Amino acid sequence: MPWRASTASWRSSLAVPRSLTRRYLWLQFGGWGILCLILFSIALVYLQYSHHTLTRKLFGQVALSYGLYLIYGIVASHLLHLGLRRWITLPLRAMLPRLVPLLLGAAALMNVFMIVINDRLLHITLGKVNRGIAASLYVNNSIMLFGWVIVYALIHTVRERRRDEARRLELELAAQEAQYRSLSARVNPHFLFNALNTIRALMYEDRAQADLALTRLASLLRAGLRGEERREIPLKDELAVVDDYLQLEQMRFEHRLRVRCEITDEARRALIPPMAIQHLVENAVKHGIARIERGGEIILRSSIADSTLQIVVTNPLPAAISTATEVSGTGLENSRQRLRLLYGTDAGLHLRLDDSIATATLTLPLKEEETDHARTSD
Repeated sequence: MPWRASTASWRSSLAVPRSLTRRYLWLQFGGWGILCLILFSIALVYLQYSHHTLTRKLFGQVALSYGLYLIYGIVASHLLHLGLRRWITLPLRAMLPRLVPLLLGAAALMNVFMIVINDRLLHITLGKVNRGIAASLYVNNSIMLFGWVIVYALIHTVRERRRDEARRLELELAAQEAQYRSLSARVNPHFLFNALNTIRALMYEDRAQADLALTRLASLLRAGLRGEERREIPLKDELAVVDDYLQLEQMRFEHRLRVRCEITDEARRALIPPMAIQHLVENAVKHGIARIERGGEIILRSSIADSTLQIVVTNPLPAAISTATEVSGTGLENSRQRLRLLYGTDAGLHLRLDDSIATATLTLPLKEEETDHARTSD
């Protein structure tokens, strides 16, 4: 229900992330604990040099005062944490109008605790907190919390740099793994068996076609074996690989496989991950054309709208298939993982079944070939 969802969202906003709970608590209690211990030591030295008799009662009052200060600091800084973890990624000019009022409010909350609890209820300061002392406490609390914000920002920066480095390494490993998987898909026995059988048959009927088929097969293998590692390639280069694959499959399926491409010139210059469309077309042939006796048409469309590149692959399906899981397989899931690593939530791959028609839609943030070259030269 909506109210349950909103309640869950409210609770999650107040909670510390589970992965950070232990470290967060250690840092909170450790940081404020060390600070209170230093202030407690300074207070004891001051009392001795100001000719105060350090009685057990006075020692207990000072210890209780800084023990409570530890709690107040943790409560106030946790309020800052709730705001900072949402705003830390904003530009400074957008973050400051949100952070400054929260910091001043947290410092005021500490003041209220110290006056109401320490002075009025427990009488630790014997009711001596006047306006001047309250103002001094407020300034000190603001400085302490500002220092906490600086430490938080430094820790966050270090963690983000480590995370970015780990993400970069993960992306490189994923790119290598994707290249290996795409190569394996092309040299697997089933594909080679079909392609070589087609070429063998053509050798006795049409040597020119057999030579062309061998050339296309070599291009496919070269695409999988190319040594240059690139995270993105122009769509036109990807279409050349797809064309080689489809031409080979058309030699096998003949009139059963028909292909229609509707690609705008602007879209051809856009950058996409290597083998992104190839996997979709292979899926369409394997789960669609190959399983329909009369065959069908694969339609490949691509267009650009609102700084987004959209690629749509449509193919017919046999009547026996009724769920998307039957035509998705591990290939599409691997493609989704690569997209998440490359673009986060800015890209997507969706498969929809409608009246025995499968529609795979790939959406990517628009990047053009010229922009990529300019960035490389810089």
